[in-house]
Amino acid sequence: MSLDSEQVPVARGRGVVLPIGYQAMRDRGSPTAPPRVRVRLGTEYVALEGRADVGMWLLAHGSWSVRRSGWSRTDVLTAAVEREIPDPEATLERLGARGLVAVAETAPQLRELAETHRLVALMTCAGDIGDGIALAVADSQTRVRLEPREFAVWMHTPAAATIWDSAVRGADDGSMDAFHPFRSPDELVGGIIAATQFLVSRGGAYLDLPMGAR
Repeated sequence: MSLDSEQVPVARGRGVVLPIGYQAMRDRGSPTAPPRVRVRLGTEYVALEGRADVGMWLLAHGSWSVRRSGWSRTDVLTAAVEREIPDPEATLERLGARGLVAVAETAPQLRELAETHRLVALMTCAGDIGDGIALAVADSQTRVRLEPREFAVWMHTPAAATIWDSAVRGADDGSMDAFHPFRSPDELVGGIIAATQFLVSRGGAYLDLPMGAR
């Protein structure tokens, strides 16, 4: 697989971590009760109970301070230790086994992630602010500046059944020309996921299961 090391975090040996599903509601029940988060995963609602699971799932979204350098398994575990989340490695593995977090550290894992998940956009409008593209997040006044590759992913990937299908379509119809000189699906998929990770960290998109999968 030919991947640009500046474009694709997994090619730098860092890997990627992404949360799966969308936070539908949060309820403590009482001020002293542990947090309880319900995540919409496909057509179901999955409960996250306890500080460890909730904290790790939220950490998997990344951080505004990360910029475009990616958000790896090591980054997540380090952040979890800093926030005193109990047993970070076991918690991350548990969420992965439940399909609530995806970790891809090799090219085959990246391909599997792309084939088994779709991107859902959360931003509602786009506009040129003079020196670049900005998107307004649906639930706030925050504006997120996007590079052309990130804008292409936000614009076209949600229309595809999976992230991999978006890479295949982009190789055929030119919708991912922003990733030039990369042309084949195998070349495009890493860049699409890197852009996806940035969008997720900014609250502009989330990953979900393909339609009808659950």
